[in-house]
Amino acid sequence: MDKDRTGIRADPKPRCPICNHEGRSLYRKQPDRLFGAKGNWNLKKCSVRDCGLIWLDPMPVADDIPELYQKYYTHDGAKTNDIHDVGSVKNLYHKAKLAYWSQRYGYEPCGPVSKSSLFLSYVFKMLPNRRADLDYPFKWLSSTPKGDLLELGCGAGGMIEKMREWGWNVTGVEPDAKAVVVAQNKGLNVQCGNLMDCAFDEGCFDVIIMHHVFEHIENPVEILNECKKILRSNGLLVITTPNSESLGHMSFGRHWRGLEVPRHLMIYGMHSMKKLAGAVGMEEANVFSHGRGGINVLEQSYCLKRYDVSSHTTGVLPRVGLEMLWLLGWFMNVLSRDRMWGEELVFIWRKPGTV
Repeated sequence: MDKDRTGIRADPKPRCPICNHEGRSLYRKQPDRLFGAKGNWNLKKCSVRDCGLIWLDPMPVADDIPELYQKYYTHDGAKTNDIHDVGSVKNLYHKAKLAYWSQRYGYEPCGPVSKSSLFLSYVFKMLPNRRADLDYPFKWLSSTPKGDLLELGCGAGGMIEKMREWGWNVTGVEPDAKAVVVAQNKGLNVQCGNLMDCAFDEGCFDVIIMHHVFEHIENPVEILNECKKILRSNGLLVITTPNSESLGHMSFGRHWRGLEVPRHLMIYGMHSMKKLAGAVGMEEANVFSHGRGGINVLEQSYCLKRYDVSSHTTGVLPRVGLEMLWLLGWFMNVLSRDRMWGEELVFIWRKPGTV
């Protein structure tokens, strides 16, 4: 076990955590340009073609991982999301999202839906990447009767609060104690810690969601097996995670926002996720990518490459170029049969029902 001047202990991980094959060096001495964790970090990629997992080598030990989140965005969970506290454009956009969810999924927003919001919601339906953003996670849950829903890594509870309003009985698990307090102050049932700490009963949830959490965990096999245990028959597991095989990663390389060293311990592509699914008996899982959130990833990647920071004012031409790259990724997804180019990878598995 190594310990550098940052005080973070790390174990060498020369072999792929999924298939145990040798890894090749992908990027070396990557700093954290997002949230300021100290140190430089190396990334390896599995040399097996049908895996291709990317992982940190060396990898921080579990006890020291909280040190990497001292300035993480979940600490801002106390900031209000009240639409009356934002600008008029964001206010209109928020109301249009509520109108879209109401029309498409029967979500019941508080208060009447204005004509302008309703019109904009129809515009959203015609934009494939924007539609993918708004459909999450309603699209995957619409065929499942509303019951008990668990979100792992729920932050300050924004998503499960929305799911509660949609009629679900919600539970959250979150390691960030500050975010947990914010969620609990909303009246949400959120526990502080990780899934293995909670010791949920077997077969107690109808749906489990992990939204951009899976890349942060060091024990994916153990977590997936636990999810299998605590899901009911016909229960649904929904995972979203950055797609290492995306067009954005191909375009921006070591500056790609999805790398996020050192908090992203493992970064998956379609092949590595399918291999992992096979290792835990979830071979029938549906693994695919789409454009959800892609423009934000591409814009931050561009800023990291051009300005060495993730947020910076960009001109009209770069913005148009990024929008075109985003749409190109969607179009290539439609045409491709064996590779997914979107910025987000989606993993959907339904637990077999009892006969």
